[in-house]
Amino acid sequence: MSAHFAGADTRGYMAAIRDLAFLLQSGNIVVYPVDVRGLIDNGTYTGARTGSGNAANEVQAVTQGLGNFALTNGQIQGAMETLASITGGRAYFNTNDISGSIVEAFNDGSNYYSLSYKPSNENWDGRFRRIEVRVDGRDLRLYYREGYYAEIADKPKNPFHAPDPATGTAMLRGTPEVSDIGFQLHLKPDGAVRTILRPAPALHKRGWEDEQLTGLAQRYELDLTIQPSDIQFSTVDGGKYQSDLAVSAIAYDAQGKMLNTIAGVFNAPLSPLTYTAIMHDALHLYLKPGMDLPVGKVYLRVGVRDLSTGKIGAFEIPVDVGTSRRPTP
Repeated sequence: MSAHFAGADTRGYMAAIRDLAFLLQSGNIVVYPVDVRGLIDNGTYTGARTGSGNAANEVQAVTQGLGNFALTNGQIQGAMETLASITGGRAYFNTNDISGSIVEAFNDGSNYYSLSYKPSNENWDGRFRRIEVRVDGRDLRLYYREGYYAEIADKPKNPFHAPDPATGTAMLRGTPEVSDIGFQLHLKPDGAVRTILRPAPALHKRGWEDEQLTGLAQRYELDLTIQPSDIQFSTVDGGKYQSDLAVSAIAYDAQGKMLNTIAGVFNAPLSPLTYTAIMHDALHLYLKPGMDLPVGKVYLRVGVRDLSTGKIGAFEIPVDVGTSRRPTP
């Protein structure tokens, strides 16, 4: 693991590292980072330094070099230690035994004790609670998760259903692009900003699935252009062709909370003439009647899943919604 910090906001970087570590921890993922640079020196004493010249300048250059080395190396190792300690793993650096470190990490991950307990504090407020494990042996060093979030296990973390649960992590906020199905998204506002009022409560509220977007919002049209070679078409009665696609979109805030969702299934039979035109161009799909996005910064993740093959395409784009428009009654 390595990084470059020149000119970077290191405080923001380390905060992002901690956020990533807690995200990994919430998924029960243990990280064992290994510094593949091995045992490194500070680069101060090299053949390029002859000892001649101004002594004061030489001392200043050496001092600056040592300071830069300590800062950069400390930040790299600090990031490794943060990822390891929060998730319950162990960081390996300052060693040339790279393969031995990897083997040791595998062994640590394969041999462990499982401890469980019931918290006495039953206030499930979602806050982070620290855990400390102690043993009698003084020469023992423990590696374990630093804590957990006080959340009810079966309570959804978002007020909305995932529109297509079969997409799994492909539709999570901030995850890498999935390109098994290639497509383009054409997104444009449909009308001005308006206020969506909260509906009257139902007589028999079914629960969290009734949540819906309220407040200032703007509707957007979502048009998809899909690469036809990435999806499967089958022949149906009458010599027609058919694809079986599920398209979904999720609007997130910066913290990964769902703000709104939309989904649709496209499996209408196509005439031979339409099928031929699609194969020579592209498949154009439109999510009707559009999607309401709340005013402000929104992270829109869109995915396509071929129900016949299981292939998925998904990516995420930031959208500044309605920042320059006034709401209409």
